[in-house]
Amino acid sequence: MIRNRSSISKIIMLLAMSAGLWLIAATVDAADIEIYQPKNEETVHNNDGNVTVEVMALLDPGYTIRLLIDGDRAAPDSRDLTFRLRGIERGEHTLQALILDERGYVVTRSQPVVFFMWQASSQFPSRVRPTPQAR
Repeated sequence: MIRNRSSISKIIMLLAMSAGLWLIAATVDAADIEIYQPKNEETVHNNDGNVTVEVMALLDPGYTIRLLIDGDRAAPDSRDLTFRLRGIERGEHTLQALILDERGYVVTRSQPVVFFMWQASSQFPSRVRPTPQAR
Protein backbone atom coordinates (compact mmCIF):
# COMPACT_ATOMS: atom_id res chain seq x y z
CA MET A 1 0.00 0.00 0.00
CA ILE A 2 1.27 3.45 -0.90
CA ARG A 3 1.21 5.80 2.08
CA ASN A 4 2.65 9.12 0.95
CA ARG A 5 1.68 11.65 -1.69
CA SER A 6 5.18 11.71 -3.14
CA SER A 7 4.94 8.04 -4.15
CA ILE A 8 1.46 8.53 -5.56
CA SER A 9 2.66 11.51 -7.59
CA LYS A 10 5.59 9.53 -9.01
CA ILE A 11 3.33 6.65 -10.05
CA ILE A 12 0.82 9.02 -11.66
CA MET A 13 3.66 10.84 -13.43
CA LEU A 14 5.07 7.57 -14.79
CA LEU A 15 1.65 6.47 -16.04
CA ALA A 16 1.04 9.86 -17.62
CA MET A 17 4.49 9.88 -19.21
CA SER A 18 3.81 6.54 -20.85
CA ALA A 19 0.64 8.08 -22.29
CA GLY A 20 2.50 11.17 -23.53
CA LEU A 21 1.10 13.50 -20.85
CA TRP A 22 4.25 14.00 -18.80
CA LEU A 23 4.20 17.81 -18.79
CA ILE A 24 0.80 18.09 -17.10
CA ALA A 25 1.45 15.28 -14.64
CA ALA A 26 4.80 16.73 -13.62
CA THR A 27 3.18 19.95 -12.42
CA VAL A 28 0.18 18.62 -10.48
CA ASP A 29 0.32 16.41 -7.40
CA ALA A 30 -2.50 13.99 -6.53
CA ALA A 31 -4.03 16.43 -4.03
CA ASP A 32 -2.99 19.69 -5.69
CA ILE A 33 -4.86 22.17 -7.81
CA GLU A 34 -3.51 25.06 -9.86
CA ILE A 35 -5.12 27.83 -11.88
CA TYR A 36 -3.40 27.61 -15.24
CA GLN A 37 -5.23 30.40 -17.07
CA PRO A 38 -5.34 33.35 -16.64
CA LYS A 39 -1.79 33.70 -15.40
CA ASN A 40 -1.09 35.64 -12.22
CA GLU A 41 -1.22 39.41 -12.87
CA GLU A 42 -2.41 38.91 -16.46
CA THR A 43 -4.61 41.53 -18.09
CA VAL A 44 -7.69 40.09 -19.82
CA HIS A 45 -9.06 42.30 -22.62
CA ASN A 46 -12.78 41.70 -23.08
CA ASN A 47 -15.48 44.38 -23.34
CA ASP A 48 -18.23 41.94 -22.31
CA GLY A 49 -16.35 40.88 -19.18
CA ASN A 50 -15.86 37.27 -20.31
CA VAL A 51 -12.89 35.27 -19.06
CA THR A 52 -12.04 31.59 -19.41
CA VAL A 53 -10.44 30.01 -16.35
CA GLU A 54 -8.49 26.78 -16.81
CA VAL A 55 -7.58 24.63 -13.82
CA MET A 56 -5.11 21.76 -13.55
CA ALA A 57 -6.06 19.10 -10.99
CA LEU A 58 -6.25 15.37 -10.46
CA LEU A 59 -9.65 14.61 -8.95
CA ASP A 60 -10.53 11.52 -6.96
CA PRO A 61 -13.96 10.00 -7.73
CA GLY A 62 -16.69 12.11 -6.15
CA TYR A 63 -14.47 15.19 -5.80
CA THR A 64 -15.40 18.49 -7.46
CA ILE A 65 -13.83 21.89 -8.09
CA ARG A 66 -15.24 25.12 -6.71
CA LEU A 67 -14.04 28.33 -8.35
CA LEU A 68 -14.01 31.55 -6.32
CA ILE A 69 -13.68 35.09 -7.62
CA ASP A 70 -12.99 37.75 -5.02
CA GLY A 71 -13.97 35.21 -2.34
CA ASP A 72 -17.41 34.43 -3.82
CA ARG A 73 -18.49 31.34 -5.74
CA ALA A 74 -18.03 32.09 -9.44
CA ALA A 75 -19.77 29.04 -10.94
CA PRO A 76 -21.49 25.82 -9.88
CA ASP A 77 -19.14 23.16 -8.48
CA SER A 78 -17.93 20.93 -11.28
CA ARG A 79 -15.53 18.19 -12.33
CA ASP A 80 -14.73 20.20 -15.47
CA LEU A 81 -11.34 21.87 -15.61
CA THR A 82 -12.57 24.86 -17.65
CA PHE A 83 -14.87 27.59 -16.35
CA ARG A 84 -16.31 30.33 -18.56
CA LEU A 85 -17.16 33.42 -16.55
CA ARG A 86 -19.32 36.21 -17.97
CA GLY A 87 -20.00 39.79 -16.96
CA ILE A 88 -16.88 40.32 -14.87
CA GLU A 89 -16.49 44.01 -14.06
CA ARG A 90 -13.36 45.90 -15.06
CA GLY A 91 -10.59 46.05 -12.50
CA GLU A 92 -8.53 43.73 -10.32
CA HIS A 93 -9.91 40.32 -9.33
CA THR A 94 -8.63 37.34 -7.36
CA LEU A 95 -9.35 33.75 -8.40
CA GLN A 96 -8.94 30.67 -6.24
CA ALA A 97 -9.91 27.05 -6.93
CA LEU A 98 -10.85 24.53 -4.25
CA ILE A 99 -11.09 20.75 -4.41
CA LEU A 100 -14.11 19.52 -2.46
CA ASP A 101 -14.68 15.94 -1.34
CA GLU A 102 -18.01 14.14 -1.78
CA ARG A 103 -19.32 15.72 1.47
CA GLY A 104 -18.41 19.24 0.34
CA TYR A 105 -15.37 19.65 2.61
CA VAL A 106 -12.34 21.48 1.24
CA VAL A 107 -9.50 19.03 0.55
CA THR A 108 -7.05 21.61 -0.82
CA ARG A 109 -6.97 25.02 -2.46
CA SER A 110 -4.91 26.67 -5.17
CA GLN A 111 -2.69 29.65 -4.71
CA PRO A 112 -4.67 32.84 -5.41
CA VAL A 113 -4.31 34.28 -8.91
CA VAL A 114 -4.80 37.99 -9.50
CA PHE A 115 -5.94 39.16 -12.93
CA PHE A 116 -7.05 42.48 -14.35
CA MET A 117 -10.17 42.81 -16.49
CA TRP A 118 -9.70 45.52 -19.09
CA GLN A 119 -12.71 46.98 -20.90
CA ALA A 120 -12.84 49.90 -23.27
CA SER A 121 -14.44 52.99 -21.79
CA SER A 122 -16.79 55.39 -23.56
CA GLN A 123 -15.43 58.13 -21.29
CA PHE A 124 -11.89 57.51 -22.52
CA PRO A 125 -12.12 56.45 -26.16
CA SER A 126 -8.90 55.50 -27.85
CA ARG A 127 -7.15 58.57 -29.07
CA VAL A 128 -7.06 58.37 -32.83
CA ARG A 129 -5.23 61.18 -34.53
CA PRO A 130 -7.16 62.68 -37.42
CA THR A 131 -5.74 61.99 -40.85
CA PRO A 132 -4.73 65.25 -42.59
CA GLN A 133 -7.01 65.97 -45.52
CA ALA A 134 -5.54 67.01 -48.88
CA ARG A 135 -6.69 70.48 -49.98
